[in-house]
Amino acid sequence: MKIYKTLGLLVLSITTMLGCSSGGGEDIIWDISPVVISFYVTDVAGNDLLSPISDGSIAENDVKIIFEGVECPRDKDMSETRAYKPTFRGLGTVKYGNEHYLTFGEFDGAENLSKSFIIDWGDGTTDDVSFVHSFQWDSNKRPVQSTEVYLNDKLMEGRFTIIK
Repeated sequence: MKIYKTLGLLVLSITTMLGCSSGGGEDIIWDISPVVISFYVTDVAGNDLLSPISDGSIAENDVKIIFEGVECPRDKDMSETRAYKPTFRGLGTVKYGNEHYLTFGEFDGAENLSKSFIIDWGDGTTDDVSFVHSFQWDSNKRPVQSTEVYLNDKLMEGRFTIIK
């Protein structure tokens, strides 16, 4: 009986090792993250204006984005499919801990993109946002991507925060 267990383990080990062959590394499938523009909205004192309890809150305003001539109301999912591909979801509000922020997207992270949109704050004011996303494969066949976001033609660096 002991010999059968030993032979069984040996066959299982050999099968496992053969199944884990690297195969030259050419069969890597990359999941490219979609591009989502996320931004915080604060007053000059740093108060979260998306929080319903902040003085001067815009949480109840009819905030929307105008993108390629289409209005995208906040917190209305604009996606049309359940399959995972970059799925355009429109403008959303996210609460993370005690902070709130807006997200806009998704856009295909495996494409070179140059897009712009208008944020209508629902109080008669607007801001222009544009972004440039670049994607390429490096010499080791690894994805390299970067995204630059501009608010009213000014490059945003670090945490993207709009001060109203």
